[in-house]
Amino acid sequence: MHGVAMGSPIAPVLANLLLGYYEHLWPYKYKGHPIYIYRRYVGNTFCLFNHEHEALLFFEFLNSQHNSIKCTMEKETNNSLAVLDVLIDNKDSTNLIT
Repeated sequence: MHGVAMGSPIAPVLANLLLGYYEHLWPYKYKGHPIYIYRRYVGNTFCLFNHEHEALLFFEFLNSQHNSIKCTMEKETNNSLAVLDVLIDNKDSTNLIT
């Protein structure tokens, strides 16, 4: 974020406001495959797609939206993914188990 020192107590609030603003625009701008689940908590976002290729396309879209916002991606391993100290199990194709 430009103009705010990274140790400033207001920096996290401003970063959250910036992300919140853009986050409301992105689903309308994105023209790819549907996002089945999109949830954000602080600096972490959880998205669910049918196929890995769809997730990669959305990831590229997000990283192209703003010069100061760059996302990283973690993929499931052995049908599970740890997100915010919660293990999400995707071994059953009809349910996500936490």
